Amino acid sequence: MFSHLDPKSPVINGLEAHELVFARNQPEFRKLPAIVSKQKDGAVLTRWRLAPEDRAALAAGADVFVEILTMGNPLQPIRVAVGEDDPTELARIRQEYGL
Repeated sequence: MFSHLDPKSPVINGLEAHELVFARNQPEFRKLPAIVSKQKDGAVLTRWRLAPEDRAALAAGADVFVEILTMGNPLQPIRVAVGEDDPTELARIRQEYGL
């Protein structure tokens, strides 16, 4: 059985003013806080909260599953990462996202 993760805000501490929320007015979908790049690549960065049982499952060897709804369109490139919110990431995101 899958345990679904919850989106988390702020996406990056210190960049709250740059967040937008996808599906804000679409009750059939989960609201998704995100930072959208101003660069040509249009990258979208989101953050996901793991419950303690999710962390325990990963530590015990569980895998991460990513489901992408393409609505019949081509799959877009994605990256999945694990990390902490730290000042070096803040600087990197500001630079890479043109903020």
